[in-house]
Amino acid sequence: MQAVIFNQYGGPEVLELVDIPQPTMAANQVLVRVKAVGLNPKDAALRAGMLKFLTGKRFPQKTGFDFSGVIVAVGDQVKNHQIGEEVFGYIEDLVGGAAAEFVAVKQDWIATKPAAIAHVEAAAMPCTYLTALQALRQAKLQRGQKIFIYGASGGVGTAAIQIAKHLGAVVTAVSSGKNQAYCAALAADKTLAYDQSDVFGDTQEKYDVFFQVHVLSGNLYSQARKILKREGVFITIEPNPLLGAQGFIRKLLGQPRLESLLVKSNQQDLEAIARMAEQGVLQPQVLQKLALSDIAKAHKIIEEQHTRGKIVLEINSD
Repeated sequence: MQAVIFNQYGGPEVLELVDIPQPTMAANQVLVRVKAVGLNPKDAALRAGMLKFLTGKRFPQKTGFDFSGVIVAVGDQVKNHQIGEEVFGYIEDLVGGAAAEFVAVKQDWIATKPAAIAHVEAAAMPCTYLTALQALRQAKLQRGQKIFIYGASGGVGTAAIQIAKHLGAVVTAVSSGKNQAYCAALAADKTLAYDQSDVFGDTQEKYDVFFQVHVLSGNLYSQARKILKREGVFITIEPNPLLGAQGFIRKLLGQPRLESLLVKSNQQDLEAIARMAEQGVLQPQVLQKLALSDIAKAHKIIEEQHTRGKIVLEINSD
């Protein structure tokens, strides 16, 4: 089968499309013929070696974590899925492997694909919508509360807008100026541009939740305190092991809670996402659809930042 690998850390040019054997399944896995794979900043970070303290220097390494496709084989312990079923899912570990014609994946990391959407759209959903759903749940966002989403035009940000609105929250979406109208079209109640104004100094409102999606700006807790209620929550997807201790100290000082999220793949949440997609509550945002052979180009687009929605690679499109 064809699959994308890399034999060294580096820029998008290290990605190679090669022929390798199909993966073998464990008893609790299914083999999926991949129809589409969605890309995340995680893909680019791993390829660049930003997480090599976790992934080591064993090569070749695979890539691709979001996918949609059709089950072609099931392990002996698989009870809830069957051959021919269309599924979508997220590979939680750092091994990846979805950027390939076939992928073996744990049964708990998939759910039945919503019939109302295509594979390309389904592949754009898992990581981003799992992240948004779990973050808003961890923040205990309630109907009528105000949420400030920083980095609202990307994959996780657009997912957070949609889920927060579904929960009945009042949403302020912060993005670059060129993406304000895009966020407004997703039903954000208010939009702000971080490159056109001081979104912290010019904001008079007090918020219940501050969700920092754009982590390349550095941790924004200090700035967020200016606009958070004292009992408010700051939550980030920044992978920083020190945030837990910092959050405990903030709590002792009577300051807004500081939370961080490490997204987990699980069937229950994927099924919840599928139901909302079937109901039309969630509308996957696909920025661009490319071929698997264009994966280096896709990584370059991701690294330019300020993307709207997700980049999806189409595979086995017969």
